[in-house]
Amino acid sequence: MKLKPVVGGKTHSASIRLSCLFLIQCLGLLPQCLGVQILNSPPELQPLTNWVVAERRIVTFTNVANDVDVPAQNLQFGMGPGIPDGATINPVTGVFYWRPSEIQGGTTNLFDIIVTDNGVPSMSATQQFQIIVRDTHPDFALSLGSTNLLLNETGSVAVMFSTLVPVTNISFTLRIDDERLTQIAFTSRISDDAAVEFSNLGSDRFHVVIAMVPGNLLQGTLELGALSFAVVDQPNSAIVPLDIIQLSGIHSDGRQIGQTAVDPGRVFVVLAEPLLEIVPPYLTRLRVYLLPLHTGSLLYIDNPVATLAVWYKLADFPASRSKTVRVIDDPNFPGPKVRLYRLIDPHRP
Repeated sequence: MKLKPVVGGKTHSASIRLSCLFLIQCLGLLPQCLGVQILNSPPELQPLTNWVVAERRIVTFTNVANDVDVPAQNLQFGMGPGIPDGATINPVTGVFYWRPSEIQGGTTNLFDIIVTDNGVPSMSATQQFQIIVRDTHPDFALSLGSTNLLLNETGSVAVMFSTLVPVTNISFTLRIDDERLTQIAFTSRISDDAAVEFSNLGSDRFHVVIAMVPGNLLQGTLELGALSFAVVDQPNSAIVPLDIIQLSGIHSDGRQIGQTAVDPGRVFVVLAEPLLEIVPPYLTRLRVYLLPLHTGSLLYIDNPVATLAVWYKLADFPASRSKTVRVIDDPNFPGPKVRLYRLIDPHRP
């Protein structure tokens, strides 16, 4: 732009360069000079998709928004009230992130995503979506211990309870072979804080109900009590499962807890014949239980197992310094295919 001012009757030329930014600023002031008000337009936010996920699965995506004003204004992202614990959104990038926990299953969660500009007055846009979290992980678990017994001995295992949510009542049913074990009973460790019922349902079933006294809750990890028993007089050794076939609980808010987990126990009844076990969790070790060679606890020995096999039969033999255990790999194999393991008394050379 060139300006030619007149000074003292003479014309003088002067060149003034105006930057684009200066022109924009000048144009921005034009409506004010003319007494015209320009309205701020709200930003635009793209629609969102609903989700259905399992507990502990990550939900993340980037919200996309733009501002139609010229020049474009700065945008900031946020969420409306009532969002579940752990859900976040980056105010600058619009990245949403949420990983539902084990106790957030079985819920439908509504989210309001809000984008706001910095105009005057400030304008915003909102999109809503929902995330349904399926109840896929246990909220609490019950486990039984394991032990070994000789003939005419009595023993017990711990009954452990672990919960992520506050619980007021639990009930569980046990299946125990009463032809192998007798005098089966449950002794509570929390009798001062709860009403406990133990009943024999017959057919190898035993039922336990624990109802907490008002004001008390089951929380965290604790020992509920002990399950005791004695060995029935019998000729053969046996591994007796302590199965948990039913488990339920009530949340402190009154709703039934849907997902539970159980870890059963076992009792190794060791008589004249030894017992053979594939050791969990990877089933790659062989463990043998037999009568003690000396005064003290049962002797067991681990041996590596080369391949995963179905252990079919254990050969009978008396306990002594060193004996061989014969195990058939596959009962359907048409031939004398066996594996040999030697048990060594660690107390003797």
